[in-house]
Amino acid sequence: MIAGTMEGAERISNIVLDLRRYSGIQKEQPEPFEIKHVVMTATEWVIKATREKPEVNYKLADSCVVRGRQGQVHQILINLIQNALDVMEDQKKKQLTISCDKDDKGVMIRVQDSGPGIAEDERGKLFDPFYTTKAVGKGTGLGLYISYGLAQDMGGDLSAENSTEGGAVFTLTLPLRVETDA
Repeated sequence: MIAGTMEGAERISNIVLDLRRYSGIQKEQPEPFEIKHVVMTATEWVIKATREKPEVNYKLADSCVVRGRQGQVHQILINLIQNALDVMEDQKKKQLTISCDKDDKGVMIRVQDSGPGIAEDERGKLFDPFYTTKAVGKGTGLGLYISYGLAQDMGGDLSAENSTEGGAVFTLTLPLRVETDA
């Protein structure tokens, strides 16, 4: 009983921390920034804290400047990269590929892992609040939910699909300019 109470308290603490992080980055003003720098920084932060380092492949455009909220994009990428590393935990081959492409409509940042992919029955629930496929105590079920909301706030989108090469691919799509004041 005590162990269950402690576990519940820890889960609530993690949820409160996630919500505080979310509310803090909402105040940031849109500004021009280089996506490549944000991708590299987010990847380095997450990988530093990982015991088993994955092979990381970057396929980034030379210059990819957008106008938006850098902190929000950074948080989304941290969530996506952390989730990718988590699903590859039991895989022999741990490969993370992060790509960034730009066209006249916007920027697409893809985070692809070599994990087991997304089960068919999970696809529609991935961005729901408190939905997690992680073991009890390993996740709050808010990371993808918050990331999806942040992407929408910037006029973008966050989607997930299975890769033809195996694993999952999460795609963050951002407009070239984000003008919202929210």
